[in-house]
Amino acid sequence: MAYLNQARFMNKKLERQQAVSAVVVHNGVMYLSGILPVDDYGAVKNAGDFAAQLNDVYERLEYILEKLHVGLDNVLMETIFVTDLNSFQKHRDIRAQKYATEAPPAMSVIKVSELSFPDGMIELQVIAAAPNYTCKLNP
Repeated sequence: MAYLNQARFMNKKLERQQAVSAVVVHNGVMYLSGILPVDDYGAVKNAGDFAAQLNDVYERLEYILEKLHVGLDNVLMETIFVTDLNSFQKHRDIRAQKYATEAPPAMSVIKVSELSFPDGMIELQVIAAAPNYTCKLNP
């Protein structure tokens, strides 16, 4: 279990409903919970459009990292859960473009039958380096 001073919430109300912290920082490493293509109310965006959902999760990742004062160059590992491997292969250029100027991180892609938000087609879990980051208590 993480200590409260290690947790960082991005959408506290939704995260409390799901019993999850968006980010936990421990010993200079950030652990980001699964990023899904959902809006601030938990509604899935772009249902049925894998490319749009893939782009959504990477835009959300960039937003979260920016809020934490780190960038894509800090990402060490991605675990990508998809409901359709063929769609991921077809649209993997979206991910490649995000890391075009950086060394891409390690990656695992895992096919699942369904995600926690049923219309979601992709979930991105990230580990990132944060050597100088200290979580402050969330409001």
